[in-house]
Amino acid sequence: MAQLVPLESLPAAIVHALKELYGAGPPGKFLRGKDGITHFHLEEPENPSQRPRIAVLSHGIGTSMGVFDGTIRQGLLKAGFRVLRYDFLGHGWSVADETFMRYDKEMMLTQLSELLDHVLAPGEPVDLFMGHSTGGIVGVFAAMSIKQHPVRELALISPAFWANKPVIAQLADKIPEFMHWLVRSVGPLKKLPQDAYLENNDVSWGKVDKKYLYPKEQQLAKENIQKMFQKHPQAIGGILGIATFFLREDLLGQWRTELKEFLSVKEASAPRICLLWGKYDVVVPFQYAADILAWAKEAGNPERVTLVGLELGHESVVEDPETILKETLQFAQLPSRM
Repeated sequence: MAQLVPLESLPAAIVHALKELYGAGPPGKFLRGKDGITHFHLEEPENPSQRPRIAVLSHGIGTSMGVFDGTIRQGLLKAGFRVLRYDFLGHGWSVADETFMRYDKEMMLTQLSELLDHVLAPGEPVDLFMGHSTGGIVGVFAAMSIKQHPVRELALISPAFWANKPVIAQLADKIPEFMHWLVRSVGPLKKLPQDAYLENNDVSWGKVDKKYLYPKEQQLAKENIQKMFQKHPQAIGGILGIATFFLREDLLGQWRTELKEFLSVKEASAPRICLLWGKYDVVVPFQYAADILAWAKEAGNPERVTLVGLELGHESVVEDPETILKETLQFAQLPSRM
């Protein structure tokens, strides 16, 4: 069983590096689990009810729980939710047991399951799961697999089932085990994941007529990514591990098949799904939202999926968090009260 541990349980060198990177200590607590130590932050709403609904927020590859800080987190708390955020292993303040690990489906779900078992009572549901990009895939798998904590509603923000990738990531798709070994073994090649991630960041922000909708935010994100690769001891391993063992193209094809099967479930307890998708998203193109709607309709469950098209790019949670919050609360049938 996973157990709480103090900050001192993390390697001292990693703590020092992360304090330099983030300019402060961690905001949350630490849970020792099967594959590493998970950093999480659970916050109570301003006006708690007898059993406040809980929202679980899951970020994308290469980022951290920080993408939900500010508007989204505060708005959910004001709306009466308990808010649980966490960092993937090798991301933010979460530390994987080894820098280069197999971030496969089992590992990603084990981390989340351990956390939910720690925070929630046996059988207690997840009222709202909000997942961005990679976190959207994790949310669907949680709803399918973590039966002890049923997911009631899913807010999927550009879920990465159809992720487009830079050239180096496409090469890793073809020879994953070799590329994973090569990059972790040969010093100069460790720059490849950084270059690929920066290339992805250049296209992930919404553009109109080749101009960024949010140029200041895009530039700041680029600077923060460069800083992360300079200072975060596990950034390369975490990004490479997820790209190789969770977002590989043959696996994404399998995940899409599982998503289609998930949409065919007719039980009344099956979660409703809100797709929040940027129309200018080229990392996970908006056009694929139509496939999800078609699968739900084909299965006789069209009412299960709601699509909200946004005038945004892939980084919508940072581009316009106010709209993400508003649409999520409207889907969850709660007032924003912002």
